Amino acid sequence: MSWNTLRPLLAAGEIRHKRVGRRYIIPRQAINDYLQSDADRARALAKTIIRSVK
Repeated sequence: MSWNTLRPLLAAGEIRHKRVGRRYIIPRQAINDYLQSDADRARALAKTIIRSVK
């Protein structure tokens, strides 16, 4: 992920991080958890759309 993508997520508190001086330490697991939750939301939305079409 690029810094321009990460910055708003860090500011919103959606990704766990630790700030040390001017650097951010972001665990890989935190990014994986965020991406997984985003995929889960997309699946739920797709199921809702499919149900409404039927």
